[in-house]
Amino acid sequence: MLEHGWIKLHRKLLGWEWYDDINTTRLFVHLLLTVNIKDDDWHGVHVPRGSRITSRAVLAKETNLSEQQVRTALDHLIATNEITKQATSQYTLISVVHFDSYQTEQPAQQPTTNQQPTNDQPASNHRIRKQEYKNIRREENTNTKGSFYHGENPNEFYDCETIL
Repeated sequence: MLEHGWIKLHRKLLGWEWYDDINTTRLFVHLLLTVNIKDDDWHGVHVPRGSRITSRAVLAKETNLSEQQVRTALDHLIATNEITKQATSQYTLISVVHFDSYQTEQPAQQPTTNQQPTNDQPASNHRIRKQEYKNIRREENTNTKGSFYHGENPNEFYDCETIL
């Protein structure tokens, strides 16, 4: 479930006082990626939007940091009021303060352009472009048989017989 969706990350993060501390930045971005995007319940505990149930050991494993590095990063984030932490004997609830100002539920609107949508073009024009595209792809496929890709340019192919 976490591999779907997106987060909003503003460039003002570059001016954040902990941005130069890679462990703190990594943990904070990781928390933005992994907290709940809507209110939920876990084992009878209410976990609000922008929060998650976790532990230092779990965060260490997820971020590839040591538990001490996670502890220090959490202390930084708490000291600057980026997160809050409520610990019990069974779990720790971490909440991103002002999560709604970091993340909105609706994706950002796409910029408007002055171009006409292609749907306004006649259907015959669409068919011609589609056929041209198929012809180009077919030609590319036949030109690369007996060749292999080499180098940084994806259009750069070498004939196998020339190299051998």
